[in-house]
Amino acid sequence: MKNINIAPFEVILVIVKKGKAEEAVEILTNNYANFSLITLAEGTTDQATAEFFGFGIQEREMVMGLIDPKESEKTLEILKDYFELDEPFNGLAITIPIKSATNIVVDMIKNKLKGEKNGEENREENGEK
Repeated sequence: MKNINIAPFEVILVIVKKGKAEEAVEILTNNYANFSLITLAEGTTDQATAEFFGFGIQEREMVMGLIDPKESEKTLEILKDYFELDEPFNGLAITIPIKSATNIVVDMIKNKLKGEKNGEENREENGEK
């Protein structure tokens, strides 16, 4: 399968306490991130340390999406403030640049962008902004 250079995108990865993933998706969606995927994850320390301090393994949720690099710094700051990510054990948020992708990813991005453009045209036709 051929890899194709695509417009600059970054993967945004957010790990939060279990039950908070939908809130992360809402923040990402409101800040121009696309293709959010939620999956289960586990805590940030090894079993022995967790048992020593009496908090066990923490259940987490991980959210992945694609974001425009121009929006990523602002979005990371919003996530940090909302989830208090600068406090220990609250989670983390990072971005990873994408240089190229396989055809299926390119098609997903093109379809999403095409859908957004069509949505804007439909809103304009209906007198919405």
